[in-house]
Amino acid sequence: MELVREKRYEVLDGLRGVAAIGVMLMHYSENTGHRLFTHADIAVDLFFILSGFVLMHSYRSKLLLGLSAREYVKKRIIRLYPMFAISMAIGIPALIAAALIGLANYPLRSIIVASLDNLLFLPYLGDHGVANMVSTAAHLPVEKYTVGEIFPANPSAWSLFFEMVASIALLVLIRLQRRDLIKLIIVSAILLFGTGVLLGVENKNAIPVFFGAGWGTRNFFAGFIRVAYGFSMGVLIYSLHETQTPLKFGKVLSVIVRSDIALYLLFAIAIAFPFGIKGLYPMAVIFFVAPLMVYCGANLQPTGRVGARLAHFLGWLSYPIYCLHSPIGRLVFMYFPGSEHRPGQAIALSVALTIAISVIATRLLEEPVRAYLTRKFSSRKRAGLKAEPVV
Repeated sequence: MELVREKRYEVLDGLRGVAAIGVMLMHYSENTGHRLFTHADIAVDLFFILSGFVLMHSYRSKLLLGLSAREYVKKRIIRLYPMFAISMAIGIPALIAAALIGLANYPLRSIIVASLDNLLFLPYLGDHGVANMVSTAAHLPVEKYTVGEIFPANPSAWSLFFEMVASIALLVLIRLQRRDLIKLIIVSAILLFGTGVLLGVENKNAIPVFFGAGWGTRNFFAGFIRVAYGFSMGVLIYSLHETQTPLKFGKVLSVIVRSDIALYLLFAIAIAFPFGIKGLYPMAVIFFVAPLMVYCGANLQPTGRVGARLAHFLGWLSYPIYCLHSPIGRLVFMYFPGSEHRPGQAIALSVALTIAISVIATRLLEEPVRAYLTRKFSSRKRAGLKAEPVV
């Protein structure tokens, strides 16, 4: 009997890769005075929307037809954890090095506790600080440290915790009627805006509405609202796509976005936009532009063989780049000679090393480990099927 291959949304894979690269460049340039992709934190909201869409596509039918919750969660852990573990193997020594040279005020005991929590995929709710992407010669004052990162050895991994929470929530979301799903999205959107206003009042930079919550101790609980909105929106978009329900605004965007390359460029421009307009700009992207991009991207095909290869490569690299870039960049900026005076060179070296290590780690470590764990712990054979998408 011939096995049926699942449809793969290749353009959405490519879009995820563009988003991951934008996040990497934003973090690498955050302390250089010339920040790149200013609004790349919006990419995390795109990741959550994509997760809802792709997990619905990959697992809805299987869960409704008998795949157990235990088996499903096991598959999600196997998919997410190996690369995360690799990132922690780099990130823990990097955090210790930062503390030893005075670029972090974490005592050794706190590093141990935080690392153990994080290795269990749990957040560490501490109040210590670290200087990210800074040279040993920069002498950054303690008051400018990033305080309270819930994954201090790998700051970007905060969203992976919420990704696992959302993955478990899918077990309930797949059984909701569309009207109930819409109610959930409306409520979470209102709460997201409300917490954004409250966090904006507290924010020292006086941003009226702050949507970048979830990464730190002080805004940790708002992360649940952020992922609830994004993930449930992705679930709804998949439902609309599956039933071929037309969207008026979707038609408008589809006139502008006629190809995969146009979609990638539009999102790159969206996260590179230099003005926040008092929080209104990220709000517009999160609530309108990003969902419509996913809706339109699901209906696009790669432009020829080159477009398909580009989409595959970007999607394949997106998760390792996202996982590995923070600890790698932290090490490069700490020890690259003169990185405070030549930030462009430090950024270029960090990007090159991140891509190279991502390729090597994925090929030689992550993929073999995932294949082994799948053979050992999965109760169903996957031969002949495409690998589960990274979400």
